[in-house]
Amino acid sequence: MYNVMDSMKDQMKPLADLTAVGTQAFEKLLKKHVDLAGDCFESGLAQARQYSSPTDLPALMGAQGAFMADMGKKMFDLAKFDMEVIAEANQALAGMLESSM
Repeated sequence: MYNVMDSMKDQMKPLADLTAVGTQAFEKLLKKHVDLAGDCFESGLAQARQYSSPTDLPALMGAQGAFMADMGKKMFDLAKFDMEVIAEANQALAGMLESSM
């Protein structure tokens, strides 16, 4: 019975390793996305507050342009981070596959 359990552990180790890599990548991505969602919400509220105060139209349009540029940069940085995490996970998985063969 003991040998069967040891054999099963050895056979399931690659699956456990793959799951660990996927979990780590998911946690990194989730944290970054949650942080960015909070930041976007705060920025949106600040933008709404700016619209509620009486100012001239050119100032509002300039603020809107700056807001959109900032959001675009944040989204670009998020996409870059996502690709880096996915590439890192892909390399880890490829390394595991190479070592198992």
